[in-house]
Parts: sequence; structure tokens; C-alpha cells
Amino acid sequence: MEMDGRRNDMKPQNENHPRRAPLLAAVLAALLAFLWTGCARTLRFGPEGEITDPNVLLQRLQERSGACKTLQSEARVSIRSREQNGSVDAFLAVRFPGTLRLGILNFFGKPVADALALEDHFQLHDAENGVVYVGEPTAENLARLLFVPVSPADAAGYVCGISPLQTDTKAALTLDRERGAYRLELVSQKALEVQYLFVDTETLHLVRVEKSTPAGSYGLDFDDYRRLEGGADIPFRIEINLLDGRWQPLGVGVTIVQKDVTLNKHLPARAFEPILPEGARVVDLGNGAPGRILLPVTPEKEEKGEKTATAAE
Repeated sequence: MEMDGRRNDMKPQNENHPRRAPLLAAVLAALLAFLWTGCARTLRFGPEGEITDPNVLLQRLQERSGACKTLQSEARVSIRSREQNGSVDAFLAVRFPGTLRLGILNFFGKPVADALALEDHFQLHDAENGVVYVGEPTAENLARLLFVPVSPADAAGYVCGISPLQTDTKAALTLDRERGAYRLELVSQKALEVQYLFVDTETLHLVRVEKSTPAGSYGLDFDDYRRLEGGADIPFRIEINLLDGRWQPLGVGVTIVQKDVTLNKHLPARAFEPILPEGARVVDLGNGAPGRILLPVTPEKEEKGEKTATAAE
């Protein structure tokens, strides 16, 4: 009887708090979620701590840009588009700021296409068809080779992990905790451009760029940074994707993987000399030209098969 009495005495206590167990479980779940989220979003900052002034971050980016004066490398270029999907070998030569040479090689290492962008001149040599296209160094003209409308001056900087900056921009700075990066918004009314720079909070490496221009919008992701002789950090992998008005990928893009990078070494004058082969037909890009030059790419399926076979050996 005493036991029954004790049971009866205990029963009303639980009945007076019917929601205690679900409430306690909800509180514990919220606490765990908070702790987990807090750990996942912990940011690390460089020696000077968190940067809160966009002008200070712009200054740091400008300082980093001075570390890359010339660059030369070999590369593997992968193209994703409606016309072509595959990879091709290439070589790069850059003189910062703004001068770029990109040569495309066929399977036998023979040049088949060559783009040269100088401050006031652009030419694209289509060796397969014996044509040299000449015009202005614009994003639209470089897109005839790279499929994505990136200006040659910007492309020269991206190879070095640098985003060339407009001088008339309005800047705003926030934190992107998911990326572990600063998000620097830059608006240039003069150039009609909007760009977002995502900069690693600890290393100040450029990890992503999203840019909207009159020629189109694109996004770049930088990866595999390596420190080279002289102390400069260079991204060995750059992925560029064409974006729509909502910053979503459109299925057209280029990935550049560099190797054998030489930084800040003397490049001979011929590295940036225009090539006008004898007998080549010269076409002014201002008078119209083919939209894109198709390249002798290795289809992705074949390339993956070759890699698998090599790994098996």
C-alpha cells in the first residue's frame, strides 16, 4: 500500500508538467546546433586581426599585386561549352599589368592558336585556317578563344591570383562565414561593372571573384596556391564559369591548371611580339568574325580513360 501511495504521489507531479520533456529536448537541440554552428563558422584572421575597413583590405590587395611582375607557365586548359568539351595543352606569358599571351598546342605540341593582348592591340592567330584576327583588347575578343568574356587585362591578373581594381569604385565589406572569407563588393559606375571579391580572412588569398560587365557575367574560383621563389603565392588552378543575371552557372566555362611556373624572370621581347605569318589572311575584328575558334581538344571521356589506364599501370 505504501508503494502504491508513493506511486500516486509521484504521478501528479509529472502530469503538472506535460511539456517539460519536449521543451528540454528542444533546448538541448538548439544548444547543440548553436555549438556546432559556432565551431563550423569560426574564422581565423591574419597577424593584424580582422579587417573591417574596405579601404584597408583594398590596400592589402594592392600590396599583394606588386609581387607579380612577369609570369610564364605551361598549362592544361579544359573547356566546357555547347560546341566543345575537352582539354588541350597551352603556354602562358604575362607581363603585369595587362599584357597577356596564350598559346594553344595540338596533341603533337604544335601551336594551333595564339592570342596576344597588349595595352592597345589584340590579335588572335588561327594557324589551322591561316587567319590572323586583329582588333581591340576586349573581353569579347578574348572570348573567341576562351569562351568566357574576361578582359585580357583581368585575365593577366587572375593568372597571378590578382583582380585588377577600378579606381572609381564604391566599396563595401562584409564577412562570408561559410567561405571563411571577406566579401568585398566593388561598384564602378564609370565602367558599369559590379564585382565581388572573396578573400581568405587569414592568408588574404583571393578565393573567388564574381564580376558583372557589359560583356557578360562570370565567376572565378582560385585554388592550389603555392609559394614561389620571391615570396609570391600563385594559384595553380583557376576555374572560370559564365554566369547568368542571378550569378548562376550557365554550363560554359574554362579551367586552367598551371605547371612549371616561372615568376618575375626576364622574358624576351619576342614573347610579346605580334605574329603575322607570311601568307596569313588578316581580318579586322571590327568588321565581323567567327564567334569562336574551335580547338583540337581531347574529349573528357578519352582523357579520363587515359588517366585510369595510366594509374592501372
